[in-house]
Amino acid sequence: MKEIKDEELLYLMGENTGDYHYRTKKEIEAIAAEKNCRAVFAKPNQLFVDIDSPHQLKVFKDNWPRFQELYGGWVSYYKPSKSGGMRRHIIIDLPFAPEPFIRVFMQRLLGSDHKRDMQCLFEIASEAEVSVCFFEPITKEE
Repeated sequence: MKEIKDEELLYLMGENTGDYHYRTKKEIEAIAAEKNCRAVFAKPNQLFVDIDSPHQLKVFKDNWPRFQELYGGWVSYYKPSKSGGMRRHIIIDLPFAPEPFIRVFMQRLLGSDHKRDMQCLFEIASEAEVSVCFFEPITKEE
């Protein structure tokens, strides 16, 4: 097996190396407000699936029927993300509250964005008060 040097690893990891950091709920809400959004935080029984590509959407569509058969749950929210395009935010309500690590694993099985879920894992490991949230555009009703 070939040994990977540090500089090669940093290249393989991409430009986002080092972006992971602990954020408090207030910090998250402030960042959302700067973007003219509101922060939506997951309830213990919710999965937040962040779809950013056609491949991720295909994974969701392929895996959702079997996932639902195994674990129950329903899609309670399905909307375009603030980034636009084909990107989607999907919220799934489960009939139980999975442990935080299992929640991220389930999100990944359903095609959720790996960078976002890596941030979630970092925050879980850091014992952050928040590990799963979406930024949603503020609507006129709000």
